[in-house]
Amino acid sequence: PPPPPPPPFGIPQQQMQQQPQQPDMLVEKKIHWQTVPTYKLNNTIWNPTDPTSSSPSMGVDVEEFEKLFCKSSKEIEEKNKIAQTRMKKDKQSKLKKSFSVLDGNRSRNVGIVLSRFKKVVVGFDRLLESVLTLDDTIWTVDELSILQRALPTQQELEELSLFKGDASSLTEAEQFFMKILENCPSFSVVVKNFILKLDFSSRSNDVDRKLHVVQSACEELRSSKELGIALKMALELGNLTNITYAPVNRRAQVAAGISVASLGKLREFKAPGKQGVTLLSFLASTLSSKNDGFIGHLKGGLVSLDRARHVDLNFLGSEIETMEQKCEELGQELNVLSRITPDLADAHEGIQRTTLRLRDLYDRVIDATKEIIKFFGEDETNMAPHLLFSYIHDFASALEQGR
Repeated sequence: PPPPPPPPFGIPQQQMQQQPQQPDMLVEKKIHWQTVPTYKLNNTIWNPTDPTSSSPSMGVDVEEFEKLFCKSSKEIEEKNKIAQTRMKKDKQSKLKKSFSVLDGNRSRNVGIVLSRFKKVVVGFDRLLESVLTLDDTIWTVDELSILQRALPTQQELEELSLFKGDASSLTEAEQFFMKILENCPSFSVVVKNFILKLDFSSRSNDVDRKLHVVQSACEELRSSKELGIALKMALELGNLTNITYAPVNRRAQVAAGISVASLGKLREFKAPGKQGVTLLSFLASTLSSKNDGFIGHLKGGLVSLDRARHVDLNFLGSEIETMEQKCEELGQELNVLSRITPDLADAHEGIQRTTLRLRDLYDRVIDATKEIIKFFGEDETNMAPHLLFSYIHDFASALEQGR
């Protein structure tokens, strides 16, 4: 075999065999050039025959070279550490971009909602805990409704379940979704029923109050002696007008009762030549002349009419029906939720009892309104309860103003 090639020109054989030492000053980069193979060096410009031309002292200022191109090994080591840290961050950033469940707008909107609650509940763990324990010292219906907008959909949870990397590489919104996925995938259902629990109390109280107002109005109408006297006197005035003092050719048949919708007609019948005098004002003055406190007692005995005339029983019926449906839904969901949020089971029992009570009260009030409509000789298919209350309220108020 051929002998090994000679060492490069200018480098003694002994130096080639010595272990290289790390200099104090180093260059950061390497020149990636193409070299001439050593076996081609003979008789080239790189290996001239004149040994003096290859002397190390070729005019290179080594100190200046070090100042310009070299750094200490410590400086280079620190710079390499910084570069490695930056590369790691860039890698994490790329990982974020490579896995993203939420688009920019969705992530931003969720972040805005979460920032709203940071002063109230610190951290995702505390937020979840406060909802799962139904903490109504922190949450209101309005706040929970806002939180609902920042909860993950089922599809988002399914996509997020595919993520196997470092959770810290996710956006804040995705980390929140991941916390829900790991701790309570049914969190949105808990929030929905937490809203039901808080909202049910105010809504049921409102329905209960309005039903009792209508119930009281029915009782007041039936028990008011003053109203009966006023209506009979109004009937008498009407018969005097339409029969006794009417021309023969215009006389009507004797009326035994009138619709409450016709009571306003008494205000329209004016006395000729007497400004401001109507059959209604005449009725008021007649009633007052017989008993000075009569009209006051009449109005005082019908205090519930003003509120009852604004109550729509059909709406209350639909409200109770909605409560019954939500209560039934909660009962069906308790198989899962009771293990996550035990307090919801107690809430369901309370909602169920209240809903049954309201349904019973509503049915009794409906029966009462039907009876009171019949009591005034009206047809329940043509006279809604709130209209009956309005006509009589306006009649009593007009008497008070005309006395």
